[in-house]
Amino acid sequence: MGIRVIGIGNRLRGDDSVGPVVVDSVRERFAVDAIEHSGESLSLMDAWSEADPVVLVDAVRSGAGAGRIHRIDLIGEPLDVSSWTFSTHAFSLAETLELGRTLGRLPRRMIFYGVEGLRFEIGAPMTEDVAAAVPKVVEEIEREIAEARHA
Repeated sequence: MGIRVIGIGNRLRGDDSVGPVVVDSVRERFAVDAIEHSGESLSLMDAWSEADPVVLVDAVRSGAGAGRIHRIDLIGEPLDVSSWTFSTHAFSLAETLELGRTLGRLPRRMIFYGVEGLRFEIGAPMTEDVAAAVPKVVEEIEREIAEARHA
């Protein structure tokens, strides 16, 4: 088992493309398993299976300013699904995590990087603030990779 970076999102929906764009940069810079994913719950659980640690990257909407980066350790404790409405997907990441927890299908370590998005319309470009956050998230992932390799 090794580290896996999963970029969740849709390249055609403005800021929702941040996960896949981060994965592109991670693939260019690091020798780790990095995949793009739509965010569909059951296949997302399959995508993180047999990997440890897992780093997830997705666009979020929490009301913070565009480009703000949220880092959350997803294994520490169960998430309150009713109040954790960051996700831009129909079945939220929180719901998927809790399903994975219930089924015993979570890795020992899972970190989430959510980049606050503003524009999610089909065909919209990524906003400047979100694009500026991409190299910062990649730097954070570099730290996660180094920490995992020295653990």
